[in-house]
Amino acid sequence: MSHTNRHVQLDEVWTKLLDGINHVYQFQAMKKSAYFLLYTHVYNYCISNPNQSRTSASNTRGQIGGLSRSNGQDGANIVGGELYNKLKYYLKDYLKDICQEIFSY
Repeated sequence: MSHTNRHVQLDEVWTKLLDGINHVYQFQAMKKSAYFLLYTHVYNYCISNPNQSRTSASNTRGQIGGLSRSNGQDGANIVGGELYNKLKYYLKDYLKDICQEIFSY
C-alpha cells in the first residue's frame, strides 16, 4: 500500500467517522448497527497494514475543519495515529467553538 493509498483510506474513514460524530452531536439516535459499522471502519483502518499505519505524530499533517495543523509533538508511534490526531484536533476545535458561543452571550 503506497503512502497515497493510505491517505485515501484515511480520508474515507475520517469522513465516515466525522459523519457519525456529527450525528451524535446533533442529538440524533444512532442504531447499534451504525455504531458497529463506524467501529469496524476504524478497526479495519488500524489493522489494514500495521507497518504502514504506524505513523510518527511528528511527521504527520492533518487538515481539520479547513485549518492545516502540524501535529508536532503529539506522542509516540501508534497504529491509527493520524486518525487519532484528526479526531483529537476536531474535538478540541468543536469544544472551543462551543465555549466561545457560551461566553459571547
